[in-house]
Amino acid sequence: MDLMRFFARVCSIILLMQHFSSAVSAAASNPSNSQAPNTTPLLLLIFLAIVILIGAVIYYQRNQKMTLMDALLSQSKDGIWVTDEQFRIIEINNAFSEISGYKKADVFGKKFKALTQAGRDTQLEEIIQQELSNDGYWSGEIWNLRKDGQPYAIDLCITKVTTPRFAKSSVRYVGMFSDVTARKNNERTMLKLTTKDSVTGLSNRAIFIESLEKAINACNDTYPSLLIIFIDIDNFKKINDSLGHTIGDVLLKEVACRLTDSLNSGFTIARLGADEFAVLVPPYLYSGQTVFFAKKTADIVLQQFKTPFMLDGFETSLSACCGLAIYPDNAYNCEYLMRSANSALNHAKKMGRNTYQFFDKERHTLDPTELTKESALFKAITNNDFELYFQPKFDAQHNRLHGFEALVRWPQEDGSVINPDEFIPLAEQNGAIIPLTQLLMEQLLNQLAQWRKQNISFGNVAINISALHFQQGYYYCKPLKANQVSEFINDTLEKQQSS
Repeated sequence: MDLMRFFARVCSIILLMQHFSSAVSAAASNPSNSQAPNTTPLLLLIFLAIVILIGAVIYYQRNQKMTLMDALLSQSKDGIWVTDEQFRIIEINNAFSEISGYKKADVFGKKFKALTQAGRDTQLEEIIQQELSNDGYWSGEIWNLRKDGQPYAIDLCITKVTTPRFAKSSVRYVGMFSDVTARKNNERTMLKLTTKDSVTGLSNRAIFIESLEKAINACNDTYPSLLIIFIDIDNFKKINDSLGHTIGDVLLKEVACRLTDSLNSGFTIARLGADEFAVLVPPYLYSGQTVFFAKKTADIVLQQFKTPFMLDGFETSLSACCGLAIYPDNAYNCEYLMRSANSALNHAKKMGRNTYQFFDKERHTLDPTELTKESALFKAITNNDFELYFQPKFDAQHNRLHGFEALVRWPQEDGSVINPDEFIPLAEQNGAIIPLTQLLMEQLLNQLAQWRKQNISFGNVAINISALHFQQGYYYCKPLKANQVSEFINDTLEKQQSS
């Protein structure tokens, strides 16, 4: 339509010029007119026509640009705003209102603001204005607030536009942004899955290790030390086995909540796995404190387990053990510091429930061959490499043999023999004590069966049983009557004869 109007105006000017040209030609050809023709009106007319033509072309081009700008503002899916040199908004598009919720009347004449749930971020605004002054451009992803107060993320770019206007240039700032809230929320969800424990919402093992490494690197002359505490819930497996894993997860969440509510918000609290938690007291909170601060922190942790837990409608009392290690007293890097805390935790568990232990270099050793020893122990159980030695028990009052005590030994290929004091603690720690005791009980019953077959009187025979068996209720941890022992021996004899 604008193009048709433009051509209509040009045609009108041409026709007007032709009309005046014809009139001038007629006047010049009149014989009664003896004077020379006056061409001034014609020249003025031509000049006027040229001026009008140029003005029409300029108007058309500008109108075309304005039409394009209007279409860009109205049809763009990205939000667009334009401000003057003082950052006062003078124009917005429809997408701006759709994304932010603000109409033109809400923001016209007002300055651009970076709003967050914590308030206005003036520091960010200053950074943006500084970069625009220096470079004429700024871009980045920021969080802002919609008109209804809901936070939303935008990918924003701002450009400084300078246009010449007579003696002085005009400065405008054009901002264009897109709504990236969905993408940022997805990124947050993925980050949470990789950094947070899915059950408790605490930091996971990877983040705890990362935080510990950063804390160690941050230690200096002013803040030279830090503390870590490993926590293990006593008999958590029994909760899972009796009430189910769902109730076990409820317990873990409650423990996480109690630890979070009771400890300093500057501490890093993490779930390392299963029923193990960890606490990192950073250098700026631990440095300058005495060992009593560490003890007090451990007491606070254990105190959280003294209040019974409500699990599936049942009131359940639990306890926990803690292992404490201090940097740099107990180790100089993250791996060995965690091993120190774990060693202290294992010692605390051996000492009993609801207790804590500090790592002690003289008492705890970080033996790099421990895994090899464990492997050899399980292999020896599988290969039946252990032997029972029967120590006689003599009744001096009646001058007769009263019975025997069965003692286990671990023969080695080089002819040496390892005593129980060296491998029983390791077996109790890694759970090998259960199959080991079963193996020794079979050996004992086989030997008693052989003695009975040979009509050898053996009296009372004793064998040492780990406390772990009593906790798990194995049959040989209960008092047995003579007829029950006979049944076991008879069964053993029948198996030997059948084989």
